[in-house]
Amino acid sequence: MICGDVLRYKDTGKYDAVVCTELSAGLFDSFQQGIAFLEQFIKPGGTIVFGRLFSEIPDPPKELTEFDGPLPTLNEIYTQVRQCGYLITSMVSGGGASWERYIMRDSKHALLRLRQNPRDAEWSARTDKWNRIYFDYRRPYEGWALFGIEKF
Repeated sequence: MICGDVLRYKDTGKYDAVVCTELSAGLFDSFQQGIAFLEQFIKPGGTIVFGRLFSEIPDPPKELTEFDGPLPTLNEIYTQVRQCGYLITSMVSGGGASWERYIMRDSKHALLRLRQNPRDAEWSARTDKWNRIYFDYRRPYEGWALFGIEKF
């Protein structure tokens, strides 16, 4: 297993599975570009695994997309996968409990930082925004999943 910055990874080897835990806006210019990048490391018949935020509903609230960027629905992710010549063959999504563990882990980290720097207004505001976005928008409208895709 190799863990590191995917954009700096250089290798001519081919693998049975290639995993990118966050294939979303910002890392690559497009979903198709991300898949094309990962394809260079996969053996024929291999699996690409990627993680992706998604919207539970079409047209999520503006506050959510301003926070996380554009969010595709599951159907839009499926369509993008098919356009790249793949089929989704496995999926594991984070439900409410796993999202809450993720958010609360961040809150614990924020609390420690605020205890060390109680006058850090910028960090306090960031922490407040993070939690308000979660409770108001992320929890009801957003999901995250790992998708396994294979060429057909």
